[in-house]
Amino acid sequence: MYDQVDASKSTSTVTAYTYNNSLALPQTVAVTNSDGTSFTTTTRYAADYNTTTTSDTQSGLIKKLQTRGRQAEVVESYTTAGSTVTSATLNLYAAWSGSDLCADVSERIFPGQVKIHNTASAFTPSTITGGAFVPSTSYQNGTFFDAYDAMGNVLATRDRGRTDQGYHYGYANTLPALSIRHATPEQMIYSDFESSTGYEMTGTTTTITADAWSGKKAMSMTSTSVLSKAGIAKGTGTYYRFSCRVKASTGSNISVYGKVYNGSTPVTSADATLTYPSSASGTWQYLEARVNMGSAPSPFTYKVSSSANIIIDDVALYPESSTFTAYTYEPLNGKTSETGPGGNSRFYTYDDLGRLKYVKNRDQNTVEVHEYKVKSTPVSAPSSSFTRDIPGDIALNTPVTFTAVSSCIPGVSYAWFVDEVPMAYASSYTYTFSKFRTYKIKLMAVAPDGTYSTTQAKISIAEPEQFEADYGVISSQTIPIVNCPPENCERTFVATADALPSGCVYSYAWYYRLAAGGGWVSVGSNSPSMTFHMTNYVVPCQSYYAACVITRTCNYTNEDGTVTPIVHVTVKEDLFVEVQTPANCP
Repeated sequence: MYDQVDASKSTSTVTAYTYNNSLALPQTVAVTNSDGTSFTTTTRYAADYNTTTTSDTQSGLIKKLQTRGRQAEVVESYTTAGSTVTSATLNLYAAWSGSDLCADVSERIFPGQVKIHNTASAFTPSTITGGAFVPSTSYQNGTFFDAYDAMGNVLATRDRGRTDQGYHYGYANTLPALSIRHATPEQMIYSDFESSTGYEMTGTTTTITADAWSGKKAMSMTSTSVLSKAGIAKGTGTYYRFSCRVKASTGSNISVYGKVYNGSTPVTSADATLTYPSSASGTWQYLEARVNMGSAPSPFTYKVSSSANIIIDDVALYPESSTFTAYTYEPLNGKTSETGPGGNSRFYTYDDLGRLKYVKNRDQNTVEVHEYKVKSTPVSAPSSSFTRDIPGDIALNTPVTFTAVSSCIPGVSYAWFVDEVPMAYASSYTYTFSKFRTYKIKLMAVAPDGTYSTTQAKISIAEPEQFEADYGVISSQTIPIVNCPPENCERTFVATADALPSGCVYSYAWYYRLAAGGGWVSVGSNSPSMTFHMTNYVVPCQSYYAACVITRTCNYTNEDGTVTPIVHVTVKEDLFVEVQTPANCP
């Protein structure tokens, strides 16, 4: 890699390979950087172990890998920097029931566990010594493999923290149709009707339709149709979630029923009813319910039906403590959708060459555009810069207008995003910031030829800080007061404070304290001005101090919609009024 300004400056990486076995596979890969740092990764395959004599399970399994033409299976890999082993992994194999696809035997050999090197301990490469497999004592537990399908795909794993991870494979067992966390494959149902996984529901008096939410297939049901799945293992925890996507043409609400059965006996405490509203007629709706599985057996059967004609897709029943992501695919292209809990979906479409073209969100709004250009000259992208009509700090609940800076390219289209959510498709956009937090405003500008650029800015709406206040005297007289009757020592004061932020109010309380001593005495009401009639308080009129307590209360709307008041208080005092009685008073 060369410096673009000074071609004499460069960095380099040199990779060297060695092949010390008959498989023509890399034994070591040594990488050396131009700064002098280097590291070497060594891979040991089944063929690298001496299995003339085997006396334990692991050495016997490695020998079976050799005799079944699987000498290239990796047993161990470790990386060194100088003389220090920085990382290492060890595959411990296990025998699984079922026919091996590579040999005419009734057992299959796949990894049962992956161990990882604890760098705090000394490392030695594994060997087979005296017929026994001897790994480094520095290894500790990593990932456990609990199940495989007939094609050798991993169905269930556990990490060292015993967290379950499971998979459903579809499309002739070639692609993962579902990834599950905190549950095993047999504890969950998922049916998108695209392909068979072995964990999907099947129907009676149902018809596959091309009008689908995800993928290209969904299930059309009548009031007599039933989807069912038997042999479901009950997961840990009391509650499951039952969810689906439903579309119907209706003038009244439609019920979708989910029922648990113990054999042929219904478990009524686990019944769930979803409602498709008539107001949603003709549109896809996500429906979900919580299911009490406390009385459900293991295994159990689950059935889904409806009160009227519907199209149903992405039917899921899963432990409430688990999460999942489902996938659909298009042959020769790739993934066309992914869906998680809550019905959150993303959709992918491809061009005629099988390249990703658009990414859309659950509302079918385009959030990504991928364009591919082959040109001899660089393509100029449109400007996505923007301005706002209020510079500097922005107060709560203030509308702000953002305007795209004009590009020299004609026909540019614009998309505005707030926190990655599409909001408007115009050259300007007005948004009101209604909460005290930081927002991300993004503009995407797309030219007619598909070239585009994005610009984003962070807008922080800060909570109101402490405020400043002061007083004024609104009277033609001045301090000191010459106390000659009939003057009553009257003085009027006004409290002034900073401008109020939106959603805030001021309150006022007035007090006096005699200069001769004593505490503060309340005399005022909730008003920014106060007239002191001292002869109403004390006779004869005496010198005194005036004070005002000003409180500002601002209601702060939390992210969850609740309201928290924020209160700031300022006390203004030391307004001294000196009362004099001269000797020349009549």
